[in-house]
Amino acid sequence: MFVLFCHIPESLRPRYLAEGDESAAINFNGLLSEYSGFARENTLRSVLLKNGWNGADRVVIVAWSAGVGAPREWLQSAANQSLIAGVLLIDGLHTPGPPCRLSTISGLVQFARNWSKAVVVTNTSIPVQGYASTTDCKQLLQAQASPRPGLVIRGFPGSDAAAHVKQVREVGPELMQSIIRPFVLHRWQGVAVAAATIAALAALVWGFRRADIA
Repeated sequence: MFVLFCHIPESLRPRYLAEGDESAAINFNGLLSEYSGFARENTLRSVLLKNGWNGADRVVIVAWSAGVGAPREWLQSAANQSLIAGVLLIDGLHTPGPPCRLSTISGLVQFARNWSKAVVVTNTSIPVQGYASTTDCKQLLQAQASPRPGLVIRGFPGSDAAAHVKQVREVGPELMQSIIRPFVLHRWQGVAVAAATIAALAALVWGFRRADIA
């Protein structure tokens, strides 16, 4: 698995990883506009390849607070969506507003409706200025995406900095290991088994055809 961190403190990143994972990080000063602007100017594929992605590992994006601006923007593109196996968006899903703008999270809504993708979104009640709150955006996402395996949209108590930091320090790692990782690995194993089965059947059919020709 290749994990792309957006605004996750370096000291906390190991909590999200497991043996064999590769990872990279994007970090700016903490402004949502910096992350969303970066994502508009750089395709996800180019960012991944520049940071050591081998082109085959499943990609999971983990973003907290302002860092959610990057995956929110990348998900607006179907080409980017196809590269991502899962997203963990921790207490940072905002849009201009209020109210929460569906047009800004329409890509996330589409991604959340895809049963092959893992999507976990959390929020607290921390106040924001100039943006729709994470609570408003969570409620809009819930209204647009029906419940399914691999989709978790969960609110947590708290409206201060301590609650916000707890999300990235404790809540995020637990959800990564208990929901995102098992779903992504199970899905990948299922695809691998299906591909192997198809290859075996194709070889069997080709063998019969060769026998008929002979």
